[in-house]
Amino acid sequence: MTAPLRQQVPLPSLSSRDRDGVTVVSLRGELDSCSSPALRAYLSGIRRQTRPRSVADLTGLAFIDCACLTVLVRHCKDTRSQGGSFALAGPHDAVHRILALTGLLTWFDVHDTVEEAISRTAIQRSPDLPAI
Repeated sequence: MTAPLRQQVPLPSLSSRDRDGVTVVSLRGELDSCSSPALRAYLSGIRRQTRPRSVADLTGLAFIDCACLTVLVRHCKDTRSQGGSFALAGPHDAVHRILALTGLLTWFDVHDTVEEAISRTAIQRSPDLPAI
């Protein structure tokens, strides 16, 4: 007998830690439209902190939908407009694919590892999305 589907799907998890003056936000499991209000609230709290540099660690993220991508874009634009920086680190499989398909893989600062993202988050980019 197999377990119900909901038990097989990784539940979303959000946590943060400080690494060398950069706030690293770990996103784990699957983030969908039901998760977007919690993600928005969590990232708003991070943005209000004194550290203007942050990195989203996506190494444990199995899936993200357009609602949560919108939250990440808004957070990034708001952070950049306040003079800060926001990068993504370690997207793979489905997350990497959705970033590529939406054009966000080149709009976000995306790095292979958290360490690489931390060392390069000082580079600031425009908060505006390119015209498509």
